[in-house]
Amino acid sequence: MAQHLPFGGAVSAGPGTPAESIRMTGMDNSPETVHASPLPMSSLVELVDQAFARAGMSQKAAASFMRIDQSQLSRALSGSGALSLQKLELMPPKFWRLFIELLAERYGLTVKAVDRRKVAITKLVSALQELLAEEAKE
Repeated sequence: MAQHLPFGGAVSAGPGTPAESIRMTGMDNSPETVHASPLPMSSLVELVDQAFARAGMSQKAAASFMRIDQSQLSRALSGSGALSLQKLELMPPKFWRLFIELLAERYGLTVKAVDRRKVAITKLVSALQELLAEEAKE
């Protein structure tokens, strides 16, 4: 079954897909299989904990975002409990940016950050140039 991603596309591990492969569907619905060495669940939990630390977020604050008890989060991080993706999905964007950076480091991927201010300024300058060009024609 495919897990649909909040930013588009989906990830699934279906029949006929090797355990070390992840089948991804891009936003344009084009299939792509990504082969990667399996990441043990304990490593993922470590990355989650590291993302909390990099965000300057206490376990109490993280548990609050996920609407779970701090002791439940503590057990999950120590390996004696579970942490669902549905609960992690409630974390703020800052956590996800840091978590994605950690995953990218683990897999040797490059994550390109988009500076929305620069994009907005570029659009503004382009619109201004078009306006000035139109006025020059008159």
